[in-house]
Amino acid sequence: MDGEEKAFVLWGEGCDEALAVAWVSHLRAEGRRVYLVGGNGRRVRGKYGVRLVCDMGLDQAVALVSQTVLVILPCDEFALGTLRRDPRFEKLLHLAGQAGAQILRYPAMPDE
Repeated sequence: MDGEEKAFVLWGEGCDEALAVAWVSHLRAEGRRVYLVGGNGRRVRGKYGVRLVCDMGLDQAVALVSQTVLVILPCDEFALGTLRRDPRFEKLLHLAGQAGAQILRYPAMPDE
């Protein structure tokens, strides 16, 4: 992969597919390199039953995290809890934070 800055939209069981697609579409329309990253496999059903096919898995995303400037989590507390069961997810967020990437969660909790 090239050295271009990347954005990740994390995707897992119960995430909001409308938000995920909106973010991916918006960022790609801006000409940014954005990837839908699967936390629970490559084809995962979202909150409303729509399945999305991911561009890469967590292992690939962890390998590219140093080039990442933005991480988006389109999920509520339940879906976030599902993603957090995977230590690679926590590692990705930790490394992204260390690299200075902005981490956004939608819908955001009141204290975020």
